[in-house]
Amino acid sequence: MSLTQCDEHKAREYLKRNHWSINYALNDYYDTEIGHFVEGSADHKVLPEEYSVELITLYAKYASESGEVIESDGLIRLIEDLGYSLDDLVTICLAKLLGCTNISKGITKGNFLYNCYEHRCSSLLQIRHILEDMDAKLENDVGYFTRIYKYTFDLVVEPDKRHLDEETATEYWKLFFQARYPIHIDNILLSTWISFLQEERKSFISKDCWQMLIEFFKRYSSLSAIKTDYNEADPWPYIIDEFYEYLQDKKLI
Repeated sequence: MSLTQCDEHKAREYLKRNHWSINYALNDYYDTEIGHFVEGSADHKVLPEEYSVELITLYAKYASESGEVIESDGLIRLIEDLGYSLDDLVTICLAKLLGCTNISKGITKGNFLYNCYEHRCSSLLQIRHILEDMDAKLENDVGYFTRIYKYTFDLVVEPDKRHLDEETATEYWKLFFQARYPIHIDNILLSTWISFLQEERKSFISKDCWQMLIEFFKRYSSLSAIKTDYNEADPWPYIIDEFYEYLQDKKLI
């Protein structure tokens, strides 16, 4: 209650659903309650004088020449200084933590300062500690994992487009559906899905396809599960129905 300034009822709610782990509960609270912060909102206004010199200096280290945004090269340097690489899925959690809505737009000064302030961070070490907790949460909390997965589409799609190219989508699917994460699917299923997209020339992945694929994989973790339980009457996106037909034509199910 002291850290979040929330009431007792809400504090108990977040602690209980995170098995009374204060670190997980805090991350869940900030992700849920503050994760959709819009810069300039009167409800979340923090006066500049409340930001520490250490935090402002940290921001300036990665900001562009204009000083108003951290662009992609600055974000990459921040990630490297935190001891991670772009292949680490938790870096997507970092983007969300800092209020980034799209990689190409960068992270605004207001969002960086506000979100670090709210998470009690003013140094790389403090941010690193939060990321370690988020990394563990990715591995153990399917709800949190799903939210990060669904956030990723808007984060990486080009601002003037409504689809991801198949190559980019594939790179992220390979990151998300590693064995260490909570949605366990057969490697053959994932490779067959990718082969289907390539052979059928499905060059673009819509947001609906992206969002629903994780729900599909939650229900069907292998080709044998699809063969046994798939119901063509279920309201899956058309591309998934096409995938089912492809599996039949290839005699894979």
